[in-house]
Amino acid sequence: MNSGDKAKQSASGQKRPANGLNASKPLAPVPAEASGPEAGNNKPPDWNSEPPSTEGMCRTLFENDHTAMLLIDPVTRRIVDANPAAAAFYGWSRKTLQTMRIDEIYTLSVKEVKAEIGNALAKTNTFLEFRHRRAGGEIRDVQVHSGPIKSQGEPLLYSIIHDMTEEKTLTRQLIRAQRLESIGALAGGVSHDLNNILSPILMAVDLLERNATEKNTLRLLSTIRTSARRGAEMVKQILHFSRGAGGQAVAVDLPRILREVRAIVSGTFPKEIAFSIPCEPLPWIVEGDATQLYQVLLNLCVNARDAMPDGGKLTLSVDVPDFCAGDESKPGELDPGTYVRIDVRDTGHGIEEELQKCVFDPFFTTKPEGVGTGLGLAISQRIVKGHKGAIVVESTPGRGSLFRVFLPAKPIPAAKTPATSAPLPKGTGRRVLVVDDEASIREMVRRALEAFDYSVSVAKDGAEAVEAFAASPAKFDAALIDLRMPVMGGKETVGILREFKRHLPVILMSGEPVGNSALSDMGLSDCAVITKPFSVDTLLRALARCRAEADSRNPR
Repeated sequence: MNSGDKAKQSASGQKRPANGLNASKPLAPVPAEASGPEAGNNKPPDWNSEPPSTEGMCRTLFENDHTAMLLIDPVTRRIVDANPAAAAFYGWSRKTLQTMRIDEIYTLSVKEVKAEIGNALAKTNTFLEFRHRRAGGEIRDVQVHSGPIKSQGEPLLYSIIHDMTEEKTLTRQLIRAQRLESIGALAGGVSHDLNNILSPILMAVDLLERNATEKNTLRLLSTIRTSARRGAEMVKQILHFSRGAGGQAVAVDLPRILREVRAIVSGTFPKEIAFSIPCEPLPWIVEGDATQLYQVLLNLCVNARDAMPDGGKLTLSVDVPDFCAGDESKPGELDPGTYVRIDVRDTGHGIEEELQKCVFDPFFTTKPEGVGTGLGLAISQRIVKGHKGAIVVESTPGRGSLFRVFLPAKPIPAAKTPATSAPLPKGTGRRVLVVDDEASIREMVRRALEAFDYSVSVAKDGAEAVEAFAASPAKFDAALIDLRMPVMGGKETVGILREFKRHLPVILMSGEPVGNSALSDMGLSDCAVITKPFSVDTLLRALARCRAEADSRNPR
């Protein structure tokens, strides 16, 4: 091809609207001869320059293959020809594609496109992944295999394009699932460690309260207990998100939760943010986990604060809508009925419409790197759905956001006469073996039991427990054993101790919830379980109950 073949090609490279697929036509004709110093070959290749068998095979492959194929002039970057599969994939007709440069399809800069063409011509980096633009503006992930060919002595570049979008999406979902699985494993370890820290705190508060009389001291101890329990509930919430371990549904004092949220907002939020949070009694209640619902509202308030860096107004309001079947104002996932609706409204920068559908996705965040994890709203949505409710967002950029939390409402039950709490059971000299690798837990459990007339021996692991027990099995009336320990775990320890004393009553202490099925799988279905952190009250009553059940199963 001489230089006169190249000058009359249009340099505009403008996109044209798709005008349909013309898969039945042969390779498109080319314009009349042109000339110019920066001309390219805009003709379909001259298949007749090859042996007939090769020509027929190449034509059949190009026209009928379901894989998108492009022929490109490496000098001008023009698309010389596109097969029907390419026209179908990109949404432009073959004729339109022949008027375009490859730059209009790639999301790369012109400089980067030139570099990739150079690599393909040099047969380096010829099998790469890119992002290509379709006729409607949609971006697709593609894998491109490119290499040089010749037509009538002129170099061309062929590109074979595979759509990888769905595969990429599945890969991202897999990676996200693996990250969530990692969080679940991390949450288990963190919960074990945190609950080991919180357990002695709660037991110490219980023991100190027995001898404290001064009001300020009692008030401080109550604050410590509340904070420790809050921390324990937060750990349970992490497990609920990562593993689906839920809490027990009870009647929730929603005005109290709102008061706690108001206290946090007034004490920690910038003074430039005005807020209004009502705490009036409601004629309805919701059932669920109070700590989880508190965390939902706190997450929404913190997001509202972050959306108003220069100040604004945060408003919480409560309503009780009643939805009937077919009610258009009802979120689609809710059943007809009465709901408590909590609105959290801010006057911040708002959320773009295309991002609103992503705000509840795990790890999605619009905050700067290092500021947000993208888990707050994902956790909140999971908690609300676990309460058979829904959470929706309405937002206008520049005018703030409104998050609405819907929770099933129930009438307030008739007041019950409070039951008189039974006195804490005493040990009357019974001997208990306490086995835990945490020294602080061993010490606090020992002190608590001795304060209620138990005789206590302690061991730091299973091996030490077996040594102490083997010396005199008959003198032990029960054992408290941590389920997760180094050297020898709780399951193995119980098995060996019961070789010495078959019907030994055992209470397992665990930093994570342990269900009946898990106990059965471990062969420990007759063991009681108390989850850390636990109070002295929980410890003593569990021990007394365990002893009574063992006596009923094995009367002397």
